Amino acid sequence: DDNMPNTFKLFRFLDYINIKMPNLKHSYFCEVLKWVPVDRSFTGKYSMTCEDYNQKYYSPYCCGIANLITIDMIPKLFNSSFFVPSFWVDDMYVGFVTNMLKVKMIDISQSIFYFPKDLNTKNEKFLKNFLIARDVYESKDIKFIWNIIMKQQFNYTNHFFDLFN
Repeated sequence: DDNMPNTFKLFRFLDYINIKMPNLKHSYFCEVLKWVPVDRSFTGKYSMTCEDYNQKYYSPYCCGIANLITIDMIPKLFNSSFFVPSFWVDDMYVGFVTNMLKVKMIDISQSIFYFPKDLNTKNEKFLKNFLIARDVYESKDIKFIWNIIMKQQFNYTNHFFDLFN
């Protein structure tokens, strides 16, 4: 609800993967997070006690905003879920399962556009290549990003959403 895929780039990315790595298996494309400390503040949304999770850092896991898995992973993830105890933070839980399976995590964080933080950098190369825009909360921002996507894809200069105003 607060992320926006660049579907045109996403399809091109998937085509690229299929061409360059046609036999790729047992892999997970995502924003890989490593050495994330466990929140012990007792006030945060993801704060937890040592009884919840007794380590100082989480094992590597994927941020849940943009995840792509190879098709062979679907039954493996499903079947493994019966053997990994449930955990209330979904990203961590999927991380526990993927770590148990020793899944190859491929970091695509360089293709994630943090709106509006990355917009302030005026990094045009980045704006041309993002797969996912995250932290997009308002409709005006969705329209803004959509117009960037349309302009890149079709050299479209009119504002698509203006047709609906």
